[in-house]
Amino acid sequence: QNKRIIDFSDYEHLALDILTDDEGKPSEIALQYRDYFDEILVDEYQDTNRVQEAIISSIKRGEEFNGNLFMVGDVKQSIYKFRQAEPELFIEKYKRFKQFENESGKVIDLSKNFRSRREVLNNTNYIFSHMMDEVVGEIEYNDEAKLYYGADYDEQDTPLEMDILVQDSFEEEDNNLIEAKCIVDKVQYILDHKRVYDRKTKSYRPATFKDIVILERSYSNAMHLQQQFKDANIPFYVESKKGYFEQNEIRLMLSFLRVIDNPLQDKYLVGLMRSIAFQFKEDELAEIRNKAPQEIYYLNSIYKYLADHEANTELVEKLNQFINQLKDYQAYSKSVPVWQLLDKLYNDYYLVSYFSGLTGGVQRRQNLYGLLNKAIQFEASSLRGIFQFIRFIDELIERGQDFGQESVIGPNDDVVRMMTIHSSKGLEFPFVIYSGITREFNRADLRNHVILNNRYGMALSYFNLDKELTYPTLSSIIFKNINETEMISEEMRLIYVALTRAKEGLYLVGRVKNDKAVENLGLVNADKYEMIDSEFRVKAKSAFELISTILTKSKTHGLSHAIPFNSAQNESLNINIIREEETSEEKDISYE
Repeated sequence: QNKRIIDFSDYEHLALDILTDDEGKPSEIALQYRDYFDEILVDEYQDTNRVQEAIISSIKRGEEFNGNLFMVGDVKQSIYKFRQAEPELFIEKYKRFKQFENESGKVIDLSKNFRSRREVLNNTNYIFSHMMDEVVGEIEYNDEAKLYYGADYDEQDTPLEMDILVQDSFEEEDNNLIEAKCIVDKVQYILDHKRVYDRKTKSYRPATFKDIVILERSYSNAMHLQQQFKDANIPFYVESKKGYFEQNEIRLMLSFLRVIDNPLQDKYLVGLMRSIAFQFKEDELAEIRNKAPQEIYYLNSIYKYLADHEANTELVEKLNQFINQLKDYQAYSKSVPVWQLLDKLYNDYYLVSYFSGLTGGVQRRQNLYGLLNKAIQFEASSLRGIFQFIRFIDELIERGQDFGQESVIGPNDDVVRMMTIHSSKGLEFPFVIYSGITREFNRADLRNHVILNNRYGMALSYFNLDKELTYPTLSSIIFKNINETEMISEEMRLIYVALTRAKEGLYLVGRVKNDKAVENLGLVNADKYEMIDSEFRVKAKSAFELISTILTKSKTHGLSHAIPFNSAQNESLNINIIREEETSEEKDISYE
């Protein structure tokens, strides 16, 4: 409150305080809103949390069977548990409305999908009918939950393609780089061989860059992909929250601010002197230091050099100009906000024009303008001054946070995009490459000594202070199992969202260590309902383990050594085992 900062969670709780009294009942203001709203429509209800549920409950009228609340959602797409979303709210209402329709609300199932080809839907149904149930997944993937074809594509077979890279067969040791190269090859294959069906004209057109999206759980492989697409001369865009502070133009401006604030920082001072703004040469910087090597700070070496009668006249003049400008900026910074200081630096040294003329100039210019905007936003808080701004930036860097480079493309630009699954929610693309699926699920919270759960509270490990040992308690073991099941259920829903973004074609890219790992694919048992073993699903290390196990067990398209399911479900897929093979002339990629 002192810093005049508020986040979305604060807004929710403050709204709830207004709409409820001390006893938790609707306040007078809430009752006024009940009379004001004829209907309340809630979209994406599966991502509602309990605070939002309480807000809605305070302003809605009537009971469930005669009220004015209408909710739309798909619990299989609830992927915001980290924001306290509770799919259980949706599930509980769905079950109750189904069972007691006359006494509660009414359920309208919207099962038809008008986005995707039949093969995309069949393959998604096939995967989840063997993966998701109430035990692991929180809902039964039954006939009511399945996707039904409702679009008007022509009948052309477009099977799911899964590439499995055998890591040990590649000379390259960086497995993420191996995967990035494979993704670029897949994009090029789509551009060369695939066409997009126009449902309005009933005709095909060639695939373009913007028809393709790469979906991953996070942006951890973004830098590899950026470099590989650059090498392949394929336009590529990723709105990653990384790399902003590493850009040369931003490093220069931050060095400028640091030196103006405190010139006794040798790294930033020398870097600024070497920059395009002042253009000191390396031998000049060495000459300055050699005149006073005993000085702790480089700034003191500059003053010693200026006082030396034998110093180079031209260099002295250059240094005097530098010091005078630095003092002017220090004085100026005390009377103006940070953004105004930045604006003056941009104009005095024509920095925007200079960086705009370099490779990637449009992106560099946007980065500089973005820093100016961030300084303006910073001044809107209670914090002021160049020192506080630098401290704010340093804290972000220390925590590994980043702004990400400024966006320079529009929604219709013809580029291949990389997105997280979360950011792709609600979108659709002709071709989806779902990669990064081999990266392991994050189970760090399950190893904590304090385990929290929204419904059940808190469980602690036992601490023996005398022996300096900790032991898991019965409650912590139970909480860990509950949270692990909920976490895997959330990861399943993320897989579902990724698969259902595709309109025409779906491509998966995974990795295994060696040929032995290939031989172990598809050997997991299933129950009499052909659901994969629940213990295996809960303990799965990655999305690849879940998906590959099911695909390789396909009765009609699986691997020959796998234990097949007893029945087929109209799935249409190809599994490609990819190895790099050395020949006497060149490297080849082999496919099985």
